[in-house]
Amino acid sequence: MFSRKWIAAATLGALLLAGQAMAQDKKVIAVSIPAADHGWTAGIVYHAQAAAKEINAAFPNVEVVVKTSPSAAEQVSALEDLSASRKLDALVILPYSSEELTQPVKAIKDMGTFITVVDRGLTDASVQDLY
Repeated sequence: MFSRKWIAAATLGALLLAGQAMAQDKKVIAVSIPAADHGWTAGIVYHAQAAAKEINAAFPNVEVVVKTSPSAAEQVSALEDLSASRKLDALVILPYSSEELTQPVKAIKDMGTFITVVDRGLTDASVQDLY
């Protein structure tokens, strides 16, 4: 229960801190997390998906997209796909690997996306708006 509320709070916090919660156009929040390969990550995935469903239902001008990845390379690919197909207003990420994800996350930040990092920080703390 704590994880679900924390993820929901972090997601909404990222959006609010970005100063865009009340805008008329739809805002997109991407959540990028490792795939469920054991109990802890299974809980993270479950609660992230549940929080996304709640937020999407409660806020019609917000779209939360949850992507899971079984490796750092696939998380990089998922981030590239997400950012290529739509403008991301906020990204909440639990990096599979800090070293491999820092530059891809920086590229997304450079597009004007608010970055929230969960659990393990990136190797360049300036990329993170919230940790």
